[in-house]
Amino acid sequence: MNFNPETTCDELENSARFLRENYEEASTFYYFYSKMGIYEGTKIYDKYANTGLDYRILNENYLYNFYDKTTANIPPILELVADHTWIIDFLHFEATQLIYMNQLMGTSVGKKYTDIRKKLNDQNYEFFMNAVNLARNKGSQAAIYDLVDDFKAKVNRSIAEYKQLIPQIVSQSKYIIREPLE
Repeated sequence: MNFNPETTCDELENSARFLRENYEEASTFYYFYSKMGIYEGTKIYDKYANTGLDYRILNENYLYNFYDKTTANIPPILELVADHTWIIDFLHFEATQLIYMNQLMGTSVGKKYTDIRKKLNDQNYEFFMNAVNLARNKGSQAAIYDLVDDFKAKVNRSIAEYKQLIPQIVSQSKYIIREPLE
């Protein structure tokens, strides 16, 4: 869980490094963007309920103020790419399930999958770390939009790669859950 009310930029950087270095979990952008829910009846709710933490629920998402104002500047940057990342995360999930379910890691499509996953892992990590640095250094709005535009272009290329790869995986698969990409 990357974001809670007390999260600092140092903790975010450590979390990002962990995701990148451990089984390339940074290849799924959702893990960077996950935010803690504060549910009534939990210890975390009890902890924050009496502190005057300003939080509310909007469309089943918990919104709250961060104690560290620099950390508070990061989620809005991530939100600017959220639509793109949901698409690529879905395609990544689809490819991952097919590759492992059909034991295709040792094949040519498995190699292509591994290459795309590594590239995605690195580009998600780089974007996240750049977002943290922009928040820390109070980057300009233009710098933020340049970062977002560059990342969206990279994600679009990855989407195209996955859309080419998944039919190749399916053609070598014995098992599929449903028709991919529908």
